[in-house]
Amino acid sequence: MGTTITFSVVGVVYSLIAGVTSLPGGPLPPMAFRHFAVLDQRGDFHLLWTPGEQDVVFEIQVATRGYVGLGFSPNGGMKGADIVLGWVDAQGDVHTHDRYATGMMIPVIDDSQDVEILGGYENETHTVLRFARPWNTCDKEHDFQLTKTCMSLVLDYIFDRNTRISCIVDSSGLRLFLTEDLREFEAGVLILGHMVSPSHIIPPGKEWRTVGHCDGRCVEQALPPEGVKVFRGLLHAHLLGTDITLRQIREGRELPVVFKDMNYDFNYQQGRILKEEMTILPGDSFITECGYDARHKQTPTFGGESTQEEMCIAFLTYYPRTDFTFCLSGSDLPSIYTSFGIQEVYGELDMGKSSRVNGNALLEKMIEKKEKNKKETAIEVDYAKIYKGVVAKAPQDLQNVSLYDLILDPKTWQDEKLLARLQEQTAFGPHTMFCGMRGNKVFDGYPRSYKYPDFLAIKLLDEECDANHGAEAYVPVTSEDEGRKQDEDVNADVGEVEEEAAGGSGASEASFLVLAVALGFVGLWRP
Repeated sequence: MGTTITFSVVGVVYSLIAGVTSLPGGPLPPMAFRHFAVLDQRGDFHLLWTPGEQDVVFEIQVATRGYVGLGFSPNGGMKGADIVLGWVDAQGDVHTHDRYATGMMIPVIDDSQDVEILGGYENETHTVLRFARPWNTCDKEHDFQLTKTCMSLVLDYIFDRNTRISCIVDSSGLRLFLTEDLREFEAGVLILGHMVSPSHIIPPGKEWRTVGHCDGRCVEQALPPEGVKVFRGLLHAHLLGTDITLRQIREGRELPVVFKDMNYDFNYQQGRILKEEMTILPGDSFITECGYDARHKQTPTFGGESTQEEMCIAFLTYYPRTDFTFCLSGSDLPSIYTSFGIQEVYGELDMGKSSRVNGNALLEKMIEKKEKNKKETAIEVDYAKIYKGVVAKAPQDLQNVSLYDLILDPKTWQDEKLLARLQEQTAFGPHTMFCGMRGNKVFDGYPRSYKYPDFLAIKLLDEECDANHGAEAYVPVTSEDEGRKQDEDVNADVGEVEEEAAGGSGASEASFLVLAVALGFVGLWRP
């Protein structure tokens, strides 16, 4: 299986002690590398690599006479990076360190040295190192496990179009091809995940989980008997997103995970083209899981179109095209307002009226703006204001208080028990399912209520490091466990509730890999 790797450029200059491993330097034997990338605009840093069965062979060619390095990072930053550092001394010997970073400081030498140096040299202009790194070193404390399923390639010098840095050229664009030779199949796009609506709530000051469903009944009536083939996927959240996983369930058993990004970064979104197509059959169901980091936020974040709002979406490109275009869910309204302590409300609201599935709210806002001021083009829609219509009837101490008022009250988000209930209900409580086709038309029987499914969840085991078991096992997941009981005592211990709510996903497969490349610029070391 081929490998594509995501890159992130980070500066490195070290004061180092003697090398942990060394080898006499000299000319390197020719090697036909399968992949090559230039990692900076000046063309000073070249990376070549070839994936093997047990390891990956890397060669770095850098226009410097000094220390060079390559770091494997979960997020493109220094903290948590697994770093290979090397140099050629005055005698021509090549040295390498296997190190790990705890922050913006000199990385620590790892007790377990898991890099095999293959050679290197230094001339008047360049330093060249060649080394091998196992996919899995079994050093779970400090090493980053590489995977063969990453398909994303990104340079991380972070270009911000608003910064107007003169030395950076934006060469991005779009290339279109026109042909008279039509392909056999037309492709369609299927949207899975949480519906874009205020039912998607992310509290301030917290790390949070969101779940969106697609039920088998929807897929059953939407697809032909032979199913469809997925050849590309894009996982999508906004600025708070940290990880996204798409889980596929067939006949009560979870299938191996195909789309998963545990190091999601809004700035590095890229569709992933599959080498082996993913089959969706009638009756398959899906769970889209998203993680968020809102610890820096002071106010809640809701689902919405703006990047300051959030999404939890998987876009799958498939063939042959059908009318099937979306299968989304969101927490039902009672699950939300009961989490805030409201027992009964005056009337009920249709959350679908404020979702992306129903564009009437946005359209009405556009018409209103146009009538008031024809010159005004920017439109903001606060979908969360729908909660003003959710007014408490009981209990007595909340009577006539709207859910909107509770949500905007900073004291609300200091209640740990409330937060635990909200996480439990939004992640594992009942949802409202939307299943539809082009033109935002829904299939018969939708929207409808849906509860978290019972299934055998896949749990990937580390067969390379634990020889006593296979690489794959299944564990039962039911609505009665993992914190998913609907009648659970809301006054249960907060720690227990949080622990249960965080459980449930043993799946681990395709994760995106970020390589933090150490270039040797002093200024980049400064915090």
